[in-house]
Amino acid sequence: MKKLLFVDHSHHAKTRATVFLQELLAQYFQVEMLWDESWSEGATLDEEALNARQADAIVFFQSLPKARTLRRLHCPNITWAPMRDGLRYSSSRLKRLRACPIKILNFCQETHAFFSANGQESLAAQYWPPPATVHRPARPAPRIFFWPRRKEITWDTLKALLGNFRPQSIVLRYATDPGHDLVLPDESDIREYNITVLQGWLPHDAYQAQLRDCDVFMAPRPVEGIGQAMLEAMSFGLSVIAPDAPTMNEYVRSGHSGWLYPLAKPSPLDFSDWVVRGAAARAAVVQGHSDWLIQATGVAAFVAKPTVQQARWDWRLLHALRL
Repeated sequence: MKKLLFVDHSHHAKTRATVFLQELLAQYFQVEMLWDESWSEGATLDEEALNARQADAIVFFQSLPKARTLRRLHCPNITWAPMRDGLRYSSSRLKRLRACPIKILNFCQETHAFFSANGQESLAAQYWPPPATVHRPARPAPRIFFWPRRKEITWDTLKALLGNFRPQSIVLRYATDPGHDLVLPDESDIREYNITVLQGWLPHDAYQAQLRDCDVFMAPRPVEGIGQAMLEAMSFGLSVIAPDAPTMNEYVRSGHSGWLYPLAKPSPLDFSDWVVRGAAARAAVVQGHSDWLIQATGVAAFVAKPTVQQARWDWRLLHALRL
């Protein structure tokens, strides 16, 4: 079995957001993990350390070395899975990437369209988790789960979207992304909206227990790479409130499985059919997961195949010239 080096953003070691792809590739490769700490330490991925792994294939998930480093890697079979929330569409960067022997695995349809239009070897994929079995009590109004993680989406955002509508209750999980400190609701809002505040990191089973007892999920970020938290909520039958941006608007059908809103100007939403939208969200996961199982073989094949011939020749030439 060939060896694959999976280089991943170290934050995912905690969130386990990329386990689905690691497990898929482990069916075809001997997978070895390398957690990239460069985002927090200001370092860069070292070409010598990468070459020392002697991998037959490398997958960079979100993390990506500089183009100069990529061109010096001994492995000619390199796949990059960029995440939309950390991606900059830059003509200068695109020009540098063109000279690198990489394929691009896109979990965002927008990024796939961009790279394909610019001549990059790209595959579009859309991951969906398996649906969960959930039995929640009937309620006259929804219980909303909100996990604010970045300063762009706050309690004030949700409050504007609710308008005069009052949910039965709100679970507010306060555990922000690194570098984002948010202000909690004041005491009057906590009482009026019946808010339960959960502070700090929750064990995953405890987090899932909270989701299972809610009906609506408020997407926490302005843009997502995949949106695993949102997808997990949908698998439990929660409809989603989300900004009208990738990748949320590639999963959520506004007016059907959730509500998409303009982040720059949130205004009150109509929650009258929240029960129907929750059922539609779970149905979307059932169909989506079935589609993903069909796609998965193609994803593995895309990672396994060598980079296109022209890219391999470019790589050999640049590597020989040590550029």
